[in-house]
Amino acid sequence: MLDTQRIVATLGGTHTLKRTIGSWEDLHKLILGGLPVSTYAHLLAAFSLTAHEAADIFHIPTRTLARRKKARRLGPDESDRIFRFARIATRASEVLGSEEKAQLWLHRPNRALGNVPPLNLLATDAGIAQIESVLGRLEQGVYS
Repeated sequence: MLDTQRIVATLGGTHTLKRTIGSWEDLHKLILGGLPVSTYAHLLAAFSLTAHEAADIFHIPTRTLARRKKARRLGPDESDRIFRFARIATRASEVLGSEEKAQLWLHRPNRALGNVPPLNLLATDAGIAQIESVLGRLEQGVYS
């Protein structure tokens, strides 16, 4: 199971989240209340996501994002999608050894995922389950 603090770091840490997160319960409450929009910007920069890739992954249209920037907070559904991405990115960083390697892995077509980059599967729970399965096999040293 992933450590809360690793996911918080992936989301940008206390600087980006504007509060200290000490438990899964704190993280759950933060997601329900809406993550700060700065979390979105942090993930785009940290994982070299284009605006188009982010729109596909997070399902946040440009006009909605503009409104959220004014409010400085994302909605609960949008926050949950961002959390899912951070969870997978954190897991990939742990398995592969660094955030840089995880970033490359997320962008490259993966044979075990039907020659689709993992980023393309992050929009659904079914896609995330596939990614988690591949990461689990990689962690166990099973060729995938």
